[in-house]
Amino acid sequence: EPEEGKAGDMASARDNLTDARKDAEKAEQEAAEVTGKAEEKERALAEKRATLDQETVARLENEVREAKEQADDAVLLAEKARARVETAAQEAEAAGVKSSDEEEISSEQPDSKKTS
Repeated sequence: EPEEGKAGDMASARDNLTDARKDAEKAEQEAAEVTGKAEEKERALAEKRATLDQETVARLENEVREAKEQADDAVLLAEKARARVETAAQEAEAAGVKSSDEEEISSEQPDSKKTS
């Protein structure tokens, strides 16, 4: 049975914060993975460039460019997800969720690796 009133608002805010944190963590992991793949493609091209014909180099340069674009997009999505965590944390705090409740309400970001 769903909670109502202030308790329901607090539960909803806590749930929204939990979901936002999970989404942000997933987005950050995806950004790190995609960025790593782009960097690996770039390293591989740099190592092999001298031994490849122009057509192959052009194709690989295109793959590197596309991989970097995907990485940039993934980083942007992770940044948006972190912003949603901040918003959810503020909303949870405004709803009366205290740090002693199930989760700590904080504007701190989840641990993440720099992807750029």
